[in-house]
Amino acid sequence: MDSTFKQSRFPMILGVTSILLPYIGIIFGVFGVLTSSKVIKDREYIGETKWAARGRILSIIGVCIQFILIILLCLSIIFYYILHSI
Repeated sequence: MDSTFKQSRFPMILGVTSILLPYIGIIFGVFGVLTSSKVIKDREYIGETKWAARGRILSIIGVCIQFILIILLCLSIIFYYILHSI
């Protein structure tokens, strides 16, 4: 495998990882968005940005899912302490 193919697949791996790992996935998602942006910018003239674009989409979805999970966790902790203080 050449270096271009590996660089294009790395954001895809980060995007999938950001969806699968709870709470830590937000870090992988941010890195996935950053690396996919870099790869797309560097490889745009070659036309090999398909994997990087898919990785960017998966990373954004993963960040959104992780953000929702963190909000739900915070809300559940808040409601737990509100209900148990009554």
